[in-house]
Amino acid sequence: MWRLRKIDDRGYTLITVIAAMFIFGAASFLLSAVMARSIQAARAADAGAVAGYLAFQEEQLIMGLPFNNVVSQPPAPVDAVKYPGFTRAVDVSTQSGGYVKKITVTVTYPVPGSLSRNKKLTFYRAVDQPAN
Repeated sequence: MWRLRKIDDRGYTLITVIAAMFIFGAASFLLSAVMARSIQAARAADAGAVAGYLAFQEEQLIMGLPFNNVVSQPPAPVDAVKYPGFTRAVDVSTQSGGYVKKITVTVTYPVPGSLSRNKKLTFYRAVDQPAN
């Protein structure tokens, strides 16, 4: 039976073992919190870039300029090396007569602490302008 001052065969007391477990647990928790925070910052930066992209495309249409439908990924400040797993997709829904109804951008990003789970954010801007 362990006692608080009893030393095991390696020379560690129970208090030392408990303190070490607490320190490693706290370090693990802080590391996961930092990882989640960095993904949250990248997600916010990406959302700002997507909002700017949608506003720019709407402005292009309102001014009568040709719609840039070739772009498959909006410009985003997310560093693919620092934040792997962030993907963006652009979808343009049109109506008969060549009117652009809606521009949708879907951002997929990894869930912190999981290797296989992802979350999706969808941004859209309703536009009723002709695509020149």
